[in-house]
Amino acid sequence: MKKKISKKTLLHDEVQSRISKMLYNKNILYKNNPVDNTETNARLIKSFLYRQITTKYPKYNSFTKISTINNLDDNEISNLLHDLPDLDEYNNNIQKSKEKRNLEKEKKRNLEKEKKLNILNCEENISDEEVDDDVDNIITEIVNTTVETVETVETVETVETVETVETVNTIEKSINSNTEEDELTNNESNELNENINLTDKIITIVRKIVIVYAFYRLARWFI
Repeated sequence: MKKKISKKTLLHDEVQSRISKMLYNKNILYKNNPVDNTETNARLIKSFLYRQITTKYPKYNSFTKISTINNLDDNEISNLLHDLPDLDEYNNNIQKSKEKRNLEKEKKRNLEKEKKLNILNCEENISDEEVDDDVDNIITEIVNTTVETVETVETVETVETVETVETVNTIEKSINSNTEEDELTNNESNELNENINLTDKIITIVRKIVIVYAFYRLARWFI
C-alpha cells in the first residue's frame, strides 16, 4: 500500500519545480550572474524563500508559509531573492547548523538516559533498603511475640504451680487439723478427694488453653 503524500509535501515539490524553471530561464541572479540550474540550488533557494516568509510572517505555520510562496508570481519571488546569499556558503551554514542541532539532540538524549539510569538506581537502592527494613521489622516482631508468649506461659505455669502448692498445703492443713480434732467421716473424705480431683482437672484445662492460645498467636504471625 502506497503512503499517501501530504498536501504540504506536494506544495514543497511544486515550489521547487517553479524555482527550477526560473533557473532554467535564467531569471534568478546572484551578483548579476544567472544561478546554475541544479537541484541543489533550487532546494537552497526554496529554503531561503521559506526563511524570508518566516521572518515576514512569524506567526504562520509551516503549511501557510509554503502556500504563501506557492501563491507568489515570478516577479514577487524575484523581489524576495534580491538579498540571495552565496549558495555554497549558505549551504555550508545550513550543514553546520544541522550538525550543531544533531549534537545538541544527542547530548540531550544522553543526559535524559543518564537521568533515567540514576532514577532507576535510586529506586533499586530504596527498594532494597525498604525490603531489608521490612524483614528486620518482621523478624523483630516475631521474636518479641515469641518471647512475650513464652513469658506468658511461664508466668501462668508459675501461678498455677503456686496455686497448686497452696491448695495442697491448705488441704493438708485441713486434713491435719480435722484429724487432730475428729476423725473424718467417709462422706467428708470423698468430698475432699473430689475437690482435689476437680482442682487438678481445672489446672490441666487452663494449661492446655494457654498452650493452644500461645501457638495460635505464633501461627497468626507466620501466616
